[in-house]
This record gives sequence, structure tokens and C-alpha cells, in this order.
Amino acid sequence: MTKYLLLILLSLETLSCCYGQSTLANALKSKKHIASNNVSIKDTAKANKSIFLDLDKNAILQDSISNVIGGIIFALIIFGLNEYFFRQKNLTGEWLLRNKTIKTSYNPHKNLSIEYKVHLLQFGTEITGRGEKTKDINADGTIHHEYPPEKRVEIEIEGHYKRNFLRRSKLYLLIRENGTKRTSSTSIELTIPIFKAQKIIGNFISTASNSSGTSNWTKSS
Repeated sequence: MTKYLLLILLSLETLSCCYGQSTLANALKSKKHIASNNVSIKDTAKANKSIFLDLDKNAILQDSISNVIGGIIFALIIFGLNEYFFRQKNLTGEWLLRNKTIKTSYNPHKNLSIEYKVHLLQFGTEITGRGEKTKDINADGTIHHEYPPEKRVEIEIEGHYKRNFLRRSKLYLLIRENGTKRTSSTSIELTIPIFKAQKIIGNFISTASNSSGTSNWTKSS
């Protein structure tokens, strides 16, 4: 498609140049014809006025064609940026989610990281998904608690992909965790990388122990 648009642009530019050269040549020919036939000064003035009007019309037409070509080139540039640099990332797949608690009303959970295995499904800008809690990790990286498959807490995810062009896109997620004692909600805001979206970093805030902290997402290969 881009190739055909470029060919159209070249054709318009060539047409504009050819028309300008043709009009100028006709104007000079008319001027020579007037001089060779020794017409009157009044007739010569009228002829010169006609020549200048033709040149003005040609200049206006050339400007119009140039503006159209400039607009098409600008549209092509925006199209290229949109498709190759700011294109919407595909987030469908399996992810490893790790939320690290920085602030909390329950002190034993401070600096504790909770890890989830998550599956996301993307429909345009809308995100849905499910997952399960797999382990708790201490601040030093050691495993605090690992959940066996039959005792893993399930989570439900829904969200929205906000696509930006002059700054990095955002991903907003809401996670509902069906805990053993009660259901909690976690809001997450993530910043989408410009190029590959294999790792996404952001922040979370949760009703579980009034906690907040960092949220790291890594896509499985």
C-alpha cells in the first residue's frame, strides 16, 4: 500500500512540474509573438496582463498540489510511526506476576513479594484473564511459602490498554483475589515499553492489608 501511495506522489509532483513548465513556455511564446507582429502598446499591455494572470494561476495550482502532497507525506509518516513504533502490543499469553509490598498495615507482609501465574487474553484494548497464587518470597529472595496446586488461591483479571502516541502506553488492571477469609481487590497501573513488551513494570494498590508497592510482569517465552 505504501509503495502505491509513493508512486501517486511522484506522479502528482511530475504533473505539477510539467504543467508549470508548459504554462511558462506558452507565456514566453505569446510574448515573442506580440513582439514579432509589432502590435500596439495597449494590446501589448493586455497581453502582458494575461501572461501574468496565467503565471499566477499556475503558481496557485502548484501551491495547491504541493500542499496536497505535503499532507499525504505527513499522513504516511503518522501511519509509519503508528504501525512500526507505537503499535499496540500483543499481551495475550502466560505471564509471571510478582507484586512486592512496600507499604502495608500488616508489618509482617512488608517487603514480601507474592508471585502469581497468570493467563491474559486481549481483545483490542480490553484485557481479561485468570491466574493463581504460587508462592510468597522474602526480601532476600528466599521462598517464604510455596502453595501446592490444590491450595492455590485463584484470581480474576480485567483491564484496559490505553494506547498513547506522544508518550508510552498504559495498562490498567483490576485483580479480584478469592482468598480463604475474604475477597480482596488490587488495582495495577503498568507502563508499556516502546519496543518489546516481554517485561512490564508498574505499581499496585490493594485492599489486602491496605498494601501498595511495585508490580513486575514477565511474559513466558
